[in-house]
Amino acid sequence: GFEADHLETAQSIMDRAGKRLSLPVDVRIAEAIDENADRKSVDVENVPTGWHIADIGPKTVQQFKEKLQSACLAYEHMACRADILIGLNLEPLLLHPFRP
Repeated sequence: GFEADHLETAQSIMDRAGKRLSLPVDVRIAEAIDENADRKSVDVENVPTGWHIADIGPKTVQQFKEKLQSACLAYEHMACRADILIGLNLEPLLLHPFRP
């Protein structure tokens, strides 16, 4: 089951994050907390009763990787733009001063 006493905190985080919050689409599960237990990846909606979620699954890893790569590209673009404007003494044109 879930921890009911954390439900309000989780809802608050989700409300503030909006679409920026990425939740797992699949997970790695184990039949028991034992290194010899059966393990597999399943979509989050398909976790069998009694199984334990151990980690995010491969589809989620790929999804998170793509989001992080996109964020890194945006960061690099902003750093490059800021360097150019600062180099041309046009720093006042930056709405939000950016210093990596």
